[in-house]
Amino acid sequence: MTIHRTLQWAPVLVLAVLAAGCGSGDPDVLFEKGMQDCEGGHYRAAARSLEKACRLEPKHAAAQLWCGVAFWKADKPGDALPHFLAAAQLDASNPMPLEYAALILADRGEWLEVAKRLNEAFRRMPDSPRILNDMGVASAMRGNSAASRIQLAQALRMSPRYPPALYNMAVLSRDALHQPEDARHQFTRYLEVAPDGDKAEQARKALETMGLPPSAKPGRASPRSEIRPDTLMKQAQAAISRQDYDEAAVRLQEAAEAAPASPEPLWGLARLYDGKPGQAERAANAYRAFLHAFADDVRAPQARLRINALASRRLDATSPSTPPPEALAGGELVFHKPEVRNRTEALAALARGSQYYQKRDWDRALFDFKRVVELDDSVPEGYFNLGLIYWNRGDFEHARQLFQTALARRPNWPDARCMLARVYFRQQLGIKGVEHLTEILKTAPSYADAYYELGRYYRETPSRRTQVRNWYGHYLQLAPKGAYAPETSAWLAANP
Repeated sequence: MTIHRTLQWAPVLVLAVLAAGCGSGDPDVLFEKGMQDCEGGHYRAAARSLEKACRLEPKHAAAQLWCGVAFWKADKPGDALPHFLAAAQLDASNPMPLEYAALILADRGEWLEVAKRLNEAFRRMPDSPRILNDMGVASAMRGNSAASRIQLAQALRMSPRYPPALYNMAVLSRDALHQPEDARHQFTRYLEVAPDGDKAEQARKALETMGLPPSAKPGRASPRSEIRPDTLMKQAQAAISRQDYDEAAVRLQEAAEAAPASPEPLWGLARLYDGKPGQAERAANAYRAFLHAFADDVRAPQARLRINALASRRLDATSPSTPPPEALAGGELVFHKPEVRNRTEALAALARGSQYYQKRDWDRALFDFKRVVELDDSVPEGYFNLGLIYWNRGDFEHARQLFQTALARRPNWPDARCMLARVYFRQQLGIKGVEHLTEILKTAPSYADAYYELGRYYRETPSRRTQVRNWYGHYLQLAPKGAYAPETSAWLAANP
């Protein structure tokens, strides 16, 4: 049996690196300094700062976790392990320190301890196919093939196309359970899902050894491949009604794959995860998938708000302070183009900036939104949110440039186009503003604010009164409880 050589351990996801400052005596400042060194790949220097932060404030959960990461990246797993275990004790909701600890213990061959850490991680995040996959590896390494099969099968029920679990199930079936037909099927499924995956070459060699060409398809077709999307949606609703949310998630995912042009399955999946304990990351990912495919859907603004809210919730306990307002005063915004884009860190900065924006702390929000652009200049929300800050400050020239850049990154984004129109109106360039609002009505006719802005611009023009009534009527139909509903209703009542 060669399972100890070929089982694929799923990679642990690394938390987002946060913005950094400098200093030597304050644990928060040391934490930020350590984050800056981590971001630059200077792990030994990061470990020094973070270890000092941990000595000054032993209950700083984020510092303990990142001190462990820094030591681990610096090839000092023995120094990393105590910090991961401390972080796990301090933050009882985060499975990540336990997963890192399990990796270190696995390298030592301490598989019973690995299983204990992963079992605790699973209690903290019971919807993670990654943790279940790793539990399956640990069980196999302890010689418990039956438990390993159950854990890997559960991971595949949660995520039927999860490559590590597919590969591991194939190896388990071949080497421990002695079920060559099932092993062939799982190796082939793995290659279909991840033809360029880390274990693709091993899977092809395994199939060749077993007498099946690497290009062969599975011997059995998915029984759900012929089910209509509307039937899958009904099955999902039925599962939700009986509170079988795992089944509902699978059916919604299948419906999304069967009907890629329909926004309803992805939206349903996002709403299913949203609000469920431990599902924040999956909810945010589902909203992002929805926005990627249906950016002009009338629910897109709501999806963006939920992504920011979910990200902010995760960062509440660990977000460091950004530099004080006086450090940000004056000067032009100059963006430093990232050498390598880092979407994860950019989204973390976006979440922090959104928190400050909601508090109307413009300087701190500006710092973090600028950070978004410098981490990943392809994220349009960074430019858009910076534009909102300059709009609120009355700096319409900078706001216009930023909204234009956001629109260039995401053409036909109605939020950016509408804000650009508002800027043009403030700059007495009404014709250009009207052009953008008219374009919104062509590409996103359900975008309510475009009707309001057209009505507001023309409502003092007597010859346009009928049009204004129509526009305001459309607005109230689309947003009966919208921010401008009282104003539009009052104007319509006064101008019959």
